[in-house]
Amino acid sequence: MGVYQIRQRRSMRGLRQRHHGRRQGLQGTLDRQELKARYRRYRCQPDGQPSGWTLFRLCQAAGKGRMAEESNSEPTEKKQIGGELVIPIAALIFTLYYFTTIYDSPWTAQVSAFFIGAILIFLIAIFLVKSARAWKAGEVGLGLDSLVAPRSFITKRLALLALTLGFIFFVQWGGFTITTFLFLGLATLLLSGGRRWRLILGLSAGLAIGGYLLFILAFDTRFPDGPFEDLMQPLDAMIERGF
Repeated sequence: MGVYQIRQRRSMRGLRQRHHGRRQGLQGTLDRQELKARYRRYRCQPDGQPSGWTLFRLCQAAGKGRMAEESNSEPTEKKQIGGELVIPIAALIFTLYYFTTIYDSPWTAQVSAFFIGAILIFLIAIFLVKSARAWKAGEVGLGLDSLVAPRSFITKRLALLALTLGFIFFVQWGGFTITTFLFLGLATLLLSGGRRWRLILGLSAGLAIGGYLLFILAFDTRFPDGPFEDLMQPLDAMIERGF
């Protein structure tokens, strides 16, 4: 047996003894022949022991292989889309219900409502079909985890739900315009943390008045009347007379 082979065996023995704690990781990803082949690629110190750089490269190669095996063995968690389906389904039900309430409205209001509603139903149908195909293929689940995540927003979500229920309850007394202004203003202030409140109140007032001009004055939609609508009745009468 030559001197080189003796030194090679001693080096391999020293490598196993000095790194006994890492031996499981090396053997789990590299067999004996592969370990020898990789060891020969790097230089050793004059005494035949592997240098620190050699040990680092060997352990790095073994660690990468082990991490790849662990990542491949871990099952991937499915995305839960049940929470994302709540709003589209609710919008579909509300749109169909709204169609049943505009039979006695002027034809201009019916055309606009059916046009916008048809576009909304078409988009919802595309989303539902896409979600159903992904669920059938096993790519997603129907869990409702996204409804409560992140949990730090639960308080704001409950407050926004309370504002929505309050809007539905008080709109019959406050009227469409005033109640819409209060709902938009309070909801936006809640979501923004109270920042830039002047801009928020101005936008809320503009949207509420714009909704009055579009739905009540132009389309004659049957929204509940309130103090603002009663105040604007002379203007409505002037428009009906052809002013």
